[in-house]
Amino acid sequence: MIRDPDRFKMISAFAGHIAHEFNNFLTPLTAYPQIIKEALPRGTQNEELLDAIEKTANDMTIVVRQLMSLSLNISQARRILDINAIAEKVVSDVRMWPERQAIEIELHTAKDLAQIRGSEQGIHDAIKILCSNGVEAISGGGLINIITDNIRVETARPSASGLEIAAGSYVRISVSDTGSGVADHVRDRVFEPFVTTRKAAGRRRAGLGLTVAYRIMAEHDGSIDYISAVDKGTTFMLYFPVETLSEQVHDPLPQPTAMIARDKGRVLIADDEKTIQRLFHMILSSTLPDLKIDLASNGAEALDAFGACHHGVVIMDLHMPVMDGQAAFAKIERLCKDRNWEMPPIIFCTGFAPPDFVTNLVAGNPIHCLLSKPVSVQTLVDLVKATLM
Repeated sequence: MIRDPDRFKMISAFAGHIAHEFNNFLTPLTAYPQIIKEALPRGTQNEELLDAIEKTANDMTIVVRQLMSLSLNISQARRILDINAIAEKVVSDVRMWPERQAIEIELHTAKDLAQIRGSEQGIHDAIKILCSNGVEAISGGGLINIITDNIRVETARPSASGLEIAAGSYVRISVSDTGSGVADHVRDRVFEPFVTTRKAAGRRRAGLGLTVAYRIMAEHDGSIDYISAVDKGTTFMLYFPVETLSEQVHDPLPQPTAMIARDKGRVLIADDEKTIQRLFHMILSSTLPDLKIDLASNGAEALDAFGACHHGVVIMDLHMPVMDGQAAFAKIERLCKDRNWEMPPIIFCTGFAPPDFVTNLVAGNPIHCLLSKPVSVQTLVDLVKATLM
């Protein structure tokens, strides 16, 4: 269990800063190989070397995203969720993994499952982490069984993770495997950062998966528990408090008519990292050659550029000097209202865990979106195309 909360907070804060820096470094490493390969003949040794660089960068991305999930003050937008639908999506993903070839995956969902309020991405990640652990625990074939059900806890009790399971009603997700079980020497430490006992062939692990799951459950005011027997398998259980209040649905505010249209032939990229600026400019200018592209190094420059050109879409980093992305967004929104301009889609781009402001904005207004670094070529191009339609 997490025995020292202060130590965990210190590690989490450190992990968040490291993740942000690494995401900036990884963006060109994940994007440039795709661009270079387009200019190379197929099947050459150089293409194989680029594939190796790309695979290594993608492996690093997985670890960095786990580090980012540990960072402090993460609070994703919450809404009413259907856990069964999320579990079905995870199972569909896991069945595509090549390493689960000899492993059977079963899903049993409760038909009358209660609703919870939470982060869809966070819950998806938590279930996926438990499935990944199950796949690693099984060698030579076996079974992973996922069950959703409603459960009532009459008396509060501790869990193996240290997160109390308070009295109340829960949606429980159980993920069981027929693997080797948790070794005795790590039973009390499986939720601590960087504790790992297995490394699957061909896959890099940092021992962060269960720590990330722990944090996700803590953010949802829930709990994570497990039972295990050596050579008989392990069952992890996620407890999500049931949502008792009906979700308030608010109609969107009416938009003013006869607004001045944005310039869909022009894009603004605002990022203080020159490497990211150049990369995004290269990607968009090569794939969408008719676009006019302007650059800004901070929110103040972005505001000035937008005020002069009324861009069709703005790609904006959240963490910039002089004026950050959140402040720049507010000023761009005010400028559009004052001039009766159509508000352009804002693509928020960040290597940090997104703040409440962004997650709530994106959840409530579908014209805006969030892009997490590192960014692939195709993702950026597809998103810009969609926002310029």
